[in-house]
Amino acid sequence: MSTTTNLTLIAAQPRLSDILTGWRLLDPGMQAADAAVADWFAFGVKLLSLITVDPSHPEHTEACALAAEFSHAAIVMRGGENGEGTR
Repeated sequence: MSTTTNLTLIAAQPRLSDILTGWRLLDPGMQAADAAVADWFAFGVKLLSLITVDPSHPEHTEACALAAEFSHAAIVMRGGENGEGTR
């Protein structure tokens, strides 16, 4: 008698806390140029897209809100939206 095992591999969903932890490790620091800080926020938006592209993800709403804040911060740091480009 043979036994067959069917394995279904399920990719783990990314966790918001893990994404933010990794992103924070790349913090350019307080002395960084505004462009570097803007790039850091923009990279945060890209990392959050691991969640924001999936409306069924349990942290989708929170990730979308953070992505919007990060995007706004990047724009302001680059001198857009009446930002001076300074902290």
